[in-house]
Amino acid sequence: MERQEIIRKTREYLLKSSLGLKVELPKVDFKRKWFDLTSGKGINDFLRNITANVNTVGLDGLIIIGWDEEENKNHEAKFTDCGLKDSNEIQGIIAKRCSDLFDVTIHDEIIDNNTLSIIHIPPSFSKPVIIKNYQTFDKNNNLKKEIQHCIWVRKGTTIQHASKHDIEMMYYDRKNIIQEERVEIFDCAFRDINVGSVGFQVIIQNYGTRPIAITGAFVEIGKESERMPLPLRDIFRLSDGKFINTQNESIIIAPNDSVERVFSFARRYKDYELRNCVENRTFPFELYLFSPKGLLSKIRLKNSKIIGNDNSRMLPPSRIDVI
Repeated sequence: MERQEIIRKTREYLLKSSLGLKVELPKVDFKRKWFDLTSGKGINDFLRNITANVNTVGLDGLIIIGWDEEENKNHEAKFTDCGLKDSNEIQGIIAKRCSDLFDVTIHDEIIDNNTLSIIHIPPSFSKPVIIKNYQTFDKNNNLKKEIQHCIWVRKGTTIQHASKHDIEMMYYDRKNIIQEERVEIFDCAFRDINVGSVGFQVIIQNYGTRPIAITGAFVEIGKESERMPLPLRDIFRLSDGKFINTQNESIIIAPNDSVERVFSFARRYKDYELRNCVENRTFPFELYLFSPKGLLSKIRLKNSKIIGNDNSRMLPPSRIDVI
C-alpha cells in the first residue's frame, strides 16, 4: 500500500469515527498515544499489537496513533514520542524479539488538521509471527510474568491468543499474498579476503514483483547480552577467482533474478574472531542485509543452525561453507 493510499484510508476511518461510527475492522486500530519503546512494558505492548495485526487474516494493517476513538478527538502524535530517534530501530526490536522479520513502516502525517503517526503493516509471508518471550508488567513497570512462544491475533477489535484454527488460517492466508519485496538467500560461504578482512559470499534471489536495491549490510556477533555490530567494509563480486570491489556500484536485483556478492567485514572485533565463530560454532552471529526501506533479510548461525527471516528460506547447517 503506497503512502497516498494510506492517507486516503486513514482519512476515511477518521471521518467515520468522527461521526460516531465504530471502525470495527480487524486490521485497523486506533491508539491515543505512542507506545513507550524505551520501557519493557511499552516494547511488549507494541510487539503484541503489531504481531497480532500481521498474524490476522487479510492484507495491509494500520495502527493510527493520535486519535481517541472514544472522545473522537486528536491528540497530536509523532514517531519520536516513542523514545526512539530513527524508525529503522523498530526492525531491530522485531529482529531480536520475534521469530521472523516483517515490514513495518511509520508515517507522520497531518490529515484534515489532525497530527497523526500511522504504523503500516503489510501482509507477511511468514505468519504466524511468534514473540519468543512475551513479558507482562505491573503498574510500577516491574516484571510480572513471561510467556514463551506467544502468538497473538486480532479477533474483531480485541487481541487474543491464537487458537489452532487461527494458526491454520494464517498458513492458508499466506497463499493469497503476493509480495512486492521477497528475498531468499539460498547459499552462504565464508571467505578469506585479505589479512584484515573476511567475507560472506551469498546468492540473493528476488522473488518479489519489484526490483530490489541492496544498500548495506552488517554483522552482529557475540552472546545475546553483549551483541556487537561490525560495520560493512567492502562489497565484492567474484571474477575468474578474483575479488572485484563493487562498493561504489548499486546492487539492483530484478524480479525473478539473482546476484552473487561477497560482503566483507573486519577479521577481528574486540575479543571475537569471525572465522573462529563460524568454524567452532561457539558464538552466534547474524548477517543483516538492508534495502532503502530498511532491514531486508537476515541469516543467523548458532549451534550449527542457520535460520532466515520472512524474506529468506531456512538453510540447513550444511549450506554454509568455510573456505
